[in-house]
Amino acid sequence: MDLVYNLARRLVRSPEDVQDLVQETYLAAFRAWSERRRPRKVEPWIATICLNLGRSAWRRRSRRPTEVPLEDLMQLPAASDPEADALAANRF
Repeated sequence: MDLVYNLARRLVRSPEDVQDLVQETYLAAFRAWSERRRPRKVEPWIATICLNLGRSAWRRRSRRPTEVPLEDLMQLPAASDPEADALAANRF
């Protein structure tokens, strides 16, 4: 199997994300290559590109708030009334 594909599988979970990361890696490598930024050793260079892109994607996902369906929010218990809680605590 391909080095980039195996590395991408370790960095992201879904098969779609793996394919996206592989594609982004090769695109970034192609752009750098066409700008004449050519490394001596290609495999470590392209692996570094994949790692950096995977880390960037992870950072973006970790900053994004988790989406919760509205139906799940409707099932949450109502927030208690602090004043009623204080009165109930004083009764006992």
